[in-house]
Amino acid sequence: MHINVNFMSFPTPRTYAIKQLLPVVIVVGTVLILGALGDWLNPFLRYERDAIISGQIWRVITGHTVHLGMVHTLMNLTGMLLILHLFGRLLTLTQWVTASVLIGVGISVGFLVLNPELAFYAGLSGVLHGCLVLALFLAFWCDKRQPRWLTVMVLAVVIGKLISEQLPGYDVNYLYEQMEAAVIVDAHLYGAVIGTLLAPYYIMRHSH
Repeated sequence: MHINVNFMSFPTPRTYAIKQLLPVVIVVGTVLILGALGDWLNPFLRYERDAIISGQIWRVITGHTVHLGMVHTLMNLTGMLLILHLFGRLLTLTQWVTASVLIGVGISVGFLVLNPELAFYAGLSGVLHGCLVLALFLAFWCDKRQPRWLTVMVLAVVIGKLISEQLPGYDVNYLYEQMEAAVIVDAHLYGAVIGTLLAPYYIMRHSH
């Protein structure tokens, strides 16, 4: 009997690569579109304290998907792609998305509780800080290919950055020309804290 192997469902390397890249392409494309249409979409999607309290709950998530201009957008997309390139293999796509949503919601709750003076916020940087810290803990405990000393050094740099951002003399307006707004450094701190809190759960899941 002759069997036509063309009908057998063995994925080719090209098909596998497309399946791996397609979600990333969709995310990047969506963020770019949101960035390009920011003047029209930001008023409806960014974090706004009064609007959230009034019932527009979606903003606790969508506030982290919009940006203040294309420079801001491209900076955060670059950071996201770098994290995925270095650590993407440590979690599944679903796990990355879930962690990002949890970090984003946690940051927004932090704003509501601890930063009542913050009227609005937009940007992915807080979520990226959380994902980076989570990835570093995962790399330290679960990735035997990654030298532990290097992971510790990178984590130390991140912690140093977070501390410096909280010092009184830190210039939060260093990107004002590009964003026309101050950098909300507390988003980075809250994101990193939530990433740390999530790390034990994902480490246990990775171990199993």
